Amino acid sequence: MGLFVMSVAFFIASFTDDNLSNGDAGTQLARIFAGTLLMSAMFIFILGILLLRDERSRLDHFIVPLAVGALVGGLEAAMFLNPKNALLLLAPLLLLILALRPVRAWIAGYVTGRSWARR
Repeated sequence: MGLFVMSVAFFIASFTDDNLSNGDAGTQLARIFAGTLLMSAMFIFILGILLLRDERSRLDHFIVPLAVGALVGGLEAAMFLNPKNALLLLAPLLLLILALRPVRAWIAGYVTGRSWARR
């Protein structure tokens, strides 16, 4: 999902952002980059769905990682298009920790008041 969000952001920026690069070559490269990100996103999504097998009906196995991926992709695209602070590039990577199942179970247990170890 992160790759998909980044591909959409770079594709839109290739048409709207004048500061993307110097001349037409930069906008064409941004569109090619967006296309390759989109193809990678599709292949990884299909691979992930195939790896879930019988657990496809459990929403928590893919809804939370997709939401976290969208957030990470949006943050990464924003930071690539407007780099202000190099330390902020670590923030989206730290958000990927939320995609790990034990971390999600611990947070859900903390929010609901149940211990994640009892699951």
